[in-house]
Amino acid sequence: MSQVALKSRKSQSLRILDVAIDVGLDLLHAVTDLGAGLIRRQTRNQTEDIQRLCQWLSDTARLHGFSQVRLIMEPTGIYHELLSRIGHAYGFDVRTVQAAAVKGNRLVMFGDFGKTDHRDPEVILDLAKNERLIFKRILTDTFQALRNAGVIYARAESDAARAKCRIHRALRRVFPDFPLSKDFLFSRSGEAVMKVTGFDPHSIARTYPKRLDQRIRRLAPRIRRSSITKIYESAKLSADSTPSNPATELTLLELRQAWNDLHLAQERKAESAAILESLFDQARLLDHTLPPPQPGLISKLNLARLVAETGPWCDFSSARQLLKFIGLNLFEQQSGNWNGKKRISKKGRPLARHILSLVVIPLVRQGQLLGDFHHQKRTIEKKPGPVAITASARKILGVLFGWGRSGRAFDPQRAFTCESQMRKAA
Repeated sequence: MSQVALKSRKSQSLRILDVAIDVGLDLLHAVTDLGAGLIRRQTRNQTEDIQRLCQWLSDTARLHGFSQVRLIMEPTGIYHELLSRIGHAYGFDVRTVQAAAVKGNRLVMFGDFGKTDHRDPEVILDLAKNERLIFKRILTDTFQALRNAGVIYARAESDAARAKCRIHRALRRVFPDFPLSKDFLFSRSGEAVMKVTGFDPHSIARTYPKRLDQRIRRLAPRIRRSSITKIYESAKLSADSTPSNPATELTLLELRQAWNDLHLAQERKAESAAILESLFDQARLLDHTLPPPQPGLISKLNLARLVAETGPWCDFSSARQLLKFIGLNLFEQQSGNWNGKKRISKKGRPLARHILSLVVIPLVRQGQLLGDFHHQKRTIEKKPGPVAITASARKILGVLFGWGRSGRAFDPQRAFTCESQMRKAA
């Protein structure tokens, strides 16, 4: 499930019973108002107890002439998901409120930032009266699976990055004179050196050079002999400056463990990437506004990861709404004669913004789709690098959204030409 910031509107013909619930690990604290004062209920955050609560709410609403029950809660990671699912099964309208709105309204109502499980539902209920709610989208099975696969891929990507950092630190301790770059280290040649020597400079220095060359080239035939020679000569220097003691042995153990963790993370990335691409093909059959992958613009994997975060694009009426959902919408601060800088809100989905940055970085090089656009931001408008990259991310998201809606083949010229100019040219 994901969130779209939409202002809720009550229908004049419906009587809606608002029920505010503070969700905890073990307990739920519910508050509602039937017109004669607040009614409170407390129950466990377990299936049977929530079902009894929902049945009581359904019966109470019907008895008092309400046509709809609206459950309102503050998102709590995973603890509110069970309540949301059961609420939807009972036909309730499930909404959430922003944590920042709850915090600010708590100060307005009680004059302090104190937090208790008993008064927080009152704060949420007051927000509901002012319609400061967030509509919760229910993703179909395909899009929910796509989102879960995207999370698994992101975790594997993060695990791989951490493993590489651990490898670099351990290698620097035991083999400070290692002469080759990280591109070599994490290549097939680097893996062969790891399997043969464990990057132990003392072991390398004790090995006859010709024997070392044979063993490594058996696993990586295309490795350069000059690289093996550099490793051997540098190992002799590091062996002289790095003691062979229990501490060094433990660092070598850490290096081996980090290397194994890297392999495991890479396998998980490959497995989840295949699932993401397969699910994306299914998603495009359900949502015809999704663009196809385009060489030189965006790969199927990155497109699948982006859609995993946003959900179906047919849910958004404009590119601006999609930008706001991701958190790339601009806001400004102004007071009197003072005007602050425009910034992005960063209130949406951070992983989606990360994926867009990965998509944009290759496209801002000279000769690529966003090369001139990025160059203008940097050299003519004098924007800092991160600001220019953000502007490019906003641009490429608009391009992808419009292209998907058009249903036509991708035209690079159309990305920087408005529709009226295209009609004149035609």
